[in-house]
Amino acid sequence: MEDIRELLRRLAEGVDRVIVNKETLKALQAAGLKLVEPPQLSVEEDLDLRFSDRRQRASELATMLPTAPVVQNPSVSYIYEQTRECILFGLFGAAITLSGVLVEYALKYAAITRKTGSGEYDPAMWDEFENLTFDSAIKRARNEGVITKDEVKKLQKFKKDVRDPYTHYNIKRITQNVTAKGVKRANILTGELETADIAAKDDLVIMAQAKPFVDSQMVLTVFRFANEIVGRLLERIATR
Repeated sequence: MEDIRELLRRLAEGVDRVIVNKETLKALQAAGLKLVEPPQLSVEEDLDLRFSDRRQRASELATMLPTAPVVQNPSVSYIYEQTRECILFGLFGAAITLSGVLVEYALKYAAITRKTGSGEYDPAMWDEFENLTFDSAIKRARNEGVITKDEVKKLQKFKKDVRDPYTHYNIKRITQNVTAKGVKRANILTGELETADIAAKDDLVIMAQAKPFVDSQMVLTVFRFANEIVGRLLERIATR
């Protein structure tokens, strides 16, 4: 037992997290290792901890967010604000997913407005547009003249690289370029301790650890792209 404790102590040196698989955890418990349960927080204590940790980061992020376009459509405004709040609260994966929703909805709204000549609600027309896929929405928006040929290419790339992987939670694809460097791995039976680089695409646990990092690196770029596209769409349908 002392050997196991020493192994775990060495494993934890200089790292920010320790991950134990279920089989190893069962073996440790069978060997007599008692795990210390984390303290149970009250609802208020849990909320205080979450908000205090995120308050300063939210202040920093608020200064990095782009200026919102002038929005007349209530649904566009709602999706925009939901995305912005997700960013401020550190829910970066949700913000990226909502950015895809924002772009898709704005494409449909711009196309239907240009087609009808107004923003007036037409139930039959909305049924048609709500059934459009993202690809079809791009085509309709192009046909209605609310996006340029260059923007079509950018939107198709956005769909392929961001919108689809996040909408369908293709975590392997999202984290495919991430490698965890210097991961310490221990064999509790032999006491052997090794260090290795593990590509996220090769390990489900590393994928789950890597995705929040990828989200944090991508979120502002993705939201700025969505903000720019939506701003252009709204401006074009307002000036014609």
